[in-house]
Amino acid sequence: MKELEIAIALRKEGKLKESNEVLVTLASHYPDNSLINYQCAWSFDVLS
Repeated sequence: MKELEIAIALRKEGKLKESNEVLVTLASHYPDNSLINYQCAWSFDVLS
């Protein structure tokens, strides 16, 4: 999934909000995908 790779790359670049936005969109499109949900939860954790 290319979008997931982009979101992870954004997080590594320190673009946490942008990464979170991509992951939230992905999670809404793929609610049963555990990897996406894990990455999405992680993105909220690092924003805190």
